[in-house]
Amino acid sequence: MINQINPYKSPAFEAVPVPEAAGGPVLTENMIMSLKGTSPWLRFLGILGFVGAAFLLFNGILVTIGFVSTDSAAWNMESTMGSLGIHSLVLFGKTIGILCILSAVVCFILARFMYKSGAKIRNYTLTNNINDLEEALKNNHYYWKFYGILTILSIVTIPALLIISGILIALGIVG
Repeated sequence: MINQINPYKSPAFEAVPVPEAAGGPVLTENMIMSLKGTSPWLRFLGILGFVGAAFLLFNGILVTIGFVSTDSAAWNMESTMGSLGIHSLVLFGKTIGILCILSAVVCFILARFMYKSGAKIRNYTLTNNINDLEEALKNNHYYWKFYGILTILSIVTIPALLIISGILIALGIVG
């Protein structure tokens, strides 16, 4: 049997350690300048992420509370608007509120990884402590891993929701 290469196998590589000088791993001046240039942007975008998460959380709480209070008033309006219409609107509003709160949590997690990465890079450029650089790269890794998982979930979830919505509309349950 012929030994064939699997075209679907993920690429593999072996980590090659950086040659060490007397004081530790060698980073070129260009590498350090790139790190110094990246750190303020990571911290700035992390802070903006925290602010965005706070706005999303605030909005989600207001919308959810607003539609919960609307739900109790909806029982009184059933006779004039019809129960299905007003309750569908209330359910939609609650769903949007909960999605805003979940988005705030996701935004906070991503902002935290980004900010911590920038802060650790800054610490490394000030102290040359290799542990700070390791922490920065670890947070950078977690950021992209989390972002990748979210992307995969979106690729799977959005088409499924579109199909379900299409079926519900075709059956006349929604819309």
